[in-house]
Amino acid sequence: MLLQDSQAQLLLLDWQSQHLAALADAPALLARARALQALAKMFAVPACSAQLPVALAGNWQAEIEQDAAKHIERSRYSAANEVSDSLLPLIEAAAKPAPKGNARSLPKHLQKPQAKPRSDLLLAGCYTHTAVLQTALDLLDNEDYSLIVVADCCASPRQRDHDAALDRLAAQGAELVTLEMLALEWLADSESRKAPEVMALLAKLV
Repeated sequence: MLLQDSQAQLLLLDWQSQHLAALADAPALLARARALQALAKMFAVPACSAQLPVALAGNWQAEIEQDAAKHIERSRYSAANEVSDSLLPLIEAAAKPAPKGNARSLPKHLQKPQAKPRSDLLLAGCYTHTAVLQTALDLLDNEDYSLIVVADCCASPRQRDHDAALDRLAAQGAELVTLEMLALEWLADSESRKAPEVMALLAKLV
């Protein structure tokens, strides 16, 4: 199934100075994270950010935080408990009202189920094998979400940890995408009015 911007919300995890300092390709990774946030803004996709204590992971990168709708601090590597309070209301607030008239009187097994809005939860962050992995595994137990990890907007200091985390996430049911895959699926039509802006954004990526 193709991804749709109207079904999405974004969680940015631990874009903090000490984490980035341990990554070999930190500048390119941070540029992709900023591009992901810019893409979400283009398509009016809600964003939430979460960080670990500054003593553990360093200061948050202001360029990432400034556009996030909500910013959460927590001590656990998994941000599932904290972000559920921020993300679930987006699903509930966007839910369509129950059908009126004859449709409501239909037996339940004949009523068409309503799709849950904003149920595609996109994750991107540092590190893949800790915060991203643990948050995703916790949230995979919640049927309100479809977990989508933007793999090239995540990283770990050791490549084997990053790769092992992605393998484990895929095996547990998370969907793995790249930033370009996501952008072009949200865009959908090369003649869309957003196409020039999206293509310009992708052209800058390493």
